[in-house]
Amino acid sequence: MTTLVPSVTTQPAEAPAPTVRQYIRYLFYKARPSWRQLSPDKRAEARSELLTILEPFAKQLAVLRAFSTLGTRADADFVLWMVSERLEDFQELQAAVLSSTMGAHLDTVYSYLAMTRRSQYIDRHVHAEQEGR
Repeated sequence: MTTLVPSVTTQPAEAPAPTVRQYIRYLFYKARPSWRQLSPDKRAEARSELLTILEPFAKQLAVLRAFSTLGTRADADFVLWMVSERLEDFQELQAAVLSSTMGAHLDTVYSYLAMTRRSQYIDRHVHAEQEGR
């Protein structure tokens, strides 16, 4: 006697969602002596141009902050802190900075790059300022 057993169809297990990685970059710049030889008006113009260049990146990146290191480091004048899910964002920003008027007077003295996962606690403890970050 033959007994037929109904076939059991198994659904392939859904793959877990890929972990979203964030890249972090600290980019340290030092102004060349040629920067200090420019007139105050030319320097102000160049700074304004740089801020205009950085503005779209501030909207595109998860984090873009600039900090002065004057008085704390002899080898760097300011640092850009960036967080993004795409490495290409960092390359595009660096190219834009270096192609600016001010960029012609800057040396990149340090560039630190790291990769991390977003904190598991971010969604549990929400602040208004972190929306979309």
